[in-house]
Amino acid sequence: MKNLICSLFILAAFASCKKTNNQTYKVKYVVTGSAVNQFKFTVNSNDKVVATPFTGTRDTTIYTTSGVNLKLDTKASGLSPLIGYMYVNDVLVTSVTDADSDGDNKTQVKLNYDIPQ
Repeated sequence: MKNLICSLFILAAFASCKKTNNQTYKVKYVVTGSAVNQFKFTVNSNDKVVATPFTGTRDTTIYTTSGVNLKLDTKASGLSPLIGYMYVNDVLVTSVTDADSDGDNKTQVKLNYDIPQ
């Protein structure tokens, strides 16, 4: 019995040393603007698009694992600012606003975030 308990203890210690981060992450991309004509997000090198055009706020949620690169590339031609947000596990990790300061009636937001290994 003593040997069995010691063996289980050693096995548990060995298993904890071999831990890898296989956690699933909830990623939410949010875009707000007027006359949004591009809503593209990328996971590593896989591009996905959300239907456009739209005015207002749209979001999409995906689930991914650790060690991935996340990107958001969105464009609009409206008069209001274009805002992009990226949430990981419901926590805001990055956001950018393009207020069309040059007055060309075109806005673009690019976001980039890496989920660590």
